[in-house]
Amino acid sequence: MTASQPAPTIHAPEDILRELIYGINVLFLESLPEVPSGPRVTERMFFVLRVEGPRLGAPGLLYAWRDAVGEQLFSLIAETIDLIMEELLDQEDPFSAVDILRLLQLEPFWMWTWDPYADPEGLARADIQPLTRRGTTLPLALRPRIVRILQRMEVDLFDLYQEQRSLYDQLESDVVQQHISAAVARIRALGQAGHVADLPDVMRRNAGQHIAMGDALTEVQRWKLVPEFDPGPDEDDGEWTWRILERLYLVSWVA
Repeated sequence: MTASQPAPTIHAPEDILRELIYGINVLFLESLPEVPSGPRVTERMFFVLRVEGPRLGAPGLLYAWRDAVGEQLFSLIAETIDLIMEELLDQEDPFSAVDILRLLQLEPFWMWTWDPYADPEGLARADIQPLTRRGTTLPLALRPRIVRILQRMEVDLFDLYQEQRSLYDQLESDVVQQHISAAVARIRALGQAGHVADLPDVMRRNAGQHIAMGDALTEVQRWKLVPEFDPGPDEDDGEWTWRILERLYLVSWVA
């Protein structure tokens, strides 16, 4: 099969799309201040499919795609993403994973449609081994409180953004940083109240990440504070932002 031939359709669970979006966005954060290459984005896509496919009941999706397209699938995706990234880098607005996937899905070798009711029966493979996540274990009671802090920060920034003369004007960077620093300070205080000192730094160190929470939040707000931002298929709120940080810092929860 060549890239010019249409690929057969596989109805993939929408949860897979959600995890691809989060996973690629995490790669963008991990790569700051650089932009990851097409091969690195493709590697992250394959990693997400190998890890999240079994968890979401569709462990054979990657294999089905390879069977349909052939062994050149990786290079096809990598080369196409490189071209997509060049196109997106030429525009003024920042871009995130949704933009890449939206353009990638226009390619003839893309065979998935996203369906919240997709039945992945027949896509099971018994030879997939689950991968162990290592990161920070936190009390589950902290999670909704952290989300509320992020939600408040984003609502305040959005209101300031809406008050500008034009939606295409950017907020002053010091205004954005002031709100982000305050949110990180609130999360740190929340951790101290829950006997987790320096919560933002603990998460970063335990996940082996060099990027601080404030820097990660700054990049996420760059994505979100543009008129064309699309979080799809999720809602654009503090929960969306926290799900990315959970995956960036490999946070796991305990009761």
